[in-house]
Amino acid sequence: MIALQISDMKIFTSGLFVKDWFDAFPLYEASFLTAGSVTIDGRRNMDYYSTEDKELTEYPPYLTWQEAKPLAFQTIKGKRLPLRFRIVLMSAKQPEDADLLLHIRYDQGKLMVVTGVNYHDFTRDKEREHAWDEEVLSFFRNHEIAFEQI
Repeated sequence: MIALQISDMKIFTSGLFVKDWFDAFPLYEASFLTAGSVTIDGRRNMDYYSTEDKELTEYPPYLTWQEAKPLAFQTIKGKRLPLRFRIVLMSAKQPEDADLLLHIRYDQGKLMVVTGVNYHDFTRDKEREHAWDEEVLSFFRNHEIAFEQI
């Protein structure tokens, strides 16, 4: 697990809400606090889709950030910044025995990102966790996202 404080919120939030940098990540959940609160559960609601849609398309169990982003952006856009928000994304390449998570949190004017691994079974091996941390750091560097590791 690593914790990163984002140095340039404008670049990061543009990549998150406007550009396609995070679009392939499945959304685990998101919550926003503005004048009211909004929570988005990333699990796909299969009752929403018609029988024909289900026959033609194999839907993954979670919405992608690309699918949920318009709703999230609609929630926060306006003259005032949200008081806080929390977005939990998952790796697009989820292993079967763990969830690779990316916790994004904006609160009190600070933007933090924390990686995490939720193992389905107990293990002492931290190799997957370290690999996920390195993948996230590489992703941030490739997108020129400035951060300070805490």
